[in-house]
Amino acid sequence: MSASREPFPGKPAVTAISIPSVLFYFLTLVLGVVLLAFSPLGREMMNIYSVQHLEFFFLFFRIPLTLNMFIPTALALSVYVACFVVAFLGNGGYVSSLRPLRSRTNRVPNWLLIMPLITSTLLLIVLFITWLQEIAGIPTGNLVLPPPVLFSALTTSPLSEELNFRITTLGLIIAIRSIFFCWRVQGRPRMRLLVYSFLSPDRAKTNAGFDNVASVGLRHGIHWSEWIMLGLSSVVFGYAHITTGSTWEVGKVTTATIAGFVMGLAFLTYGAHAAILIHWFFNYYTQISWIGTLAFDQSSPTYPIYAALNNIVGGWGDLVGLFGFVLIAWYFLWSGKRSGGPAGTDQPSL
Repeated sequence: MSASREPFPGKPAVTAISIPSVLFYFLTLVLGVVLLAFSPLGREMMNIYSVQHLEFFFLFFRIPLTLNMFIPTALALSVYVACFVVAFLGNGGYVSSLRPLRSRTNRVPNWLLIMPLITSTLLLIVLFITWLQEIAGIPTGNLVLPPPVLFSALTTSPLSEELNFRITTLGLIIAIRSIFFCWRVQGRPRMRLLVYSFLSPDRAKTNAGFDNVASVGLRHGIHWSEWIMLGLSSVVFGYAHITTGSTWEVGKVTTATIAGFVMGLAFLTYGAHAAILIHWFFNYYTQISWIGTLAFDQSSPTYPIYAALNNIVGGWGDLVGLFGFVLIAWYFLWSGKRSGGPAGTDQPSL
């Protein structure tokens, strides 16, 4: 097979969606910092203390550390900035991914290029399933918390939950396979493989000499043991929403399981930062402007900014999600037509 692959002809549309979406991501991060540092909500968070906890391997551990809600929320925002930096630089770089189409050797496109399509389309799928379940009498419920607690919970939970349900569980499977392989093959840096297993699984498999998504695609690049853990972690993630004392109801299990499966695929393909950013999209990005309307009085000059952004983010997300269905269908139809050609036909690429 040739190393060069014909680019997907719909990439200009993907690019046109990605650029404003990434700008919205940046704007909501900035407004979250404003909300934390300059709003009454942020001041309230400084006076609300809680015992901290860690989550990993499907377990929940309290640690002897009490902090106000301001500190972990600020730290979480810093981690999201780091995740966006990694996403911006990874897989050839975001700027390079926006340049005119040309033959490429990278099967996996830059994460920020396709993140808007994946997240917005997934959000519409979740909303549609929620609607069907409500019609069938299966309630989903809501997360009911006071605004300061809600802001902190939505901002910090993507990190703790991804560590618990994706990074440690799936990463452990990769680590076991990679380290075992390295005991049999000399010259492999075991500590580096161990770190990569939990932060960038596909790179760990590449360095260990395994089939990986970047070289052979999702179907053959994910080992059967990883598929099993992916399914298990997704189901456990779904059920955790109704078994940990929250106000979610049974309908949340379905949608959280589906979202968890997609986050797991993102982790296995791109790394921890991609899974975290999908979770960030659902918890923080879609909610922060609404929380901003709760934090500021309507007479405040800041209130209209959050109110307008709340409407814009919602409308843009719906538009991108609908367009995402069209582009994804187009991509699979086009790639299927390409793969139906003569043997040795180059694989498609973004």
